[in-house]
Amino acid sequence: MTTKKKRMTMLDGLSGAGHTPPAPGSSMMSTNRALRSARDAVDSHQVWDLDPDTIEDDRIADRLDVSDMADLRDAIETNGQTVPILVRRHPTTPDRYLLVYGRRRLQAIRNSSKVGTVRALIASMGEDAAVRAQISENMARRDLSFI
Repeated sequence: MTTKKKRMTMLDGLSGAGHTPPAPGSSMMSTNRALRSARDAVDSHQVWDLDPDTIEDDRIADRLDVSDMADLRDAIETNGQTVPILVRRHPTTPDRYLLVYGRRRLQAIRNSSKVGTVRALIASMGEDAAVRAQISENMARRDLSFI
């Protein structure tokens, strides 16, 4: 059984375990549909290894201090990049990307002589959605800047 089929079976089992079939229009029907949508979204995402030089970051630099990157660079060189960055396709140039979030990870990898690729999710989104994703990613920060 493939991994995808195992996840589908597990999620379908969780959504209906020990319950009678939901009546049409009930909240359980919506929950099942939501679980299937979530499962499909997870299955459709792939982490890509990209050349850092193909990623553009034209956003305002607010708190990126290159001298601050040594610890992050060393950690990535030692343990690998555990959290991918998020990019979107460049609207006019094929095989180029625009950074959505992960600026420090990208810069740390660019400063590394040992790591040649950056792990990234590629999202289809416009400028507004990219800004919302940046906000969502950074809301938990304690050192938020005015940007």
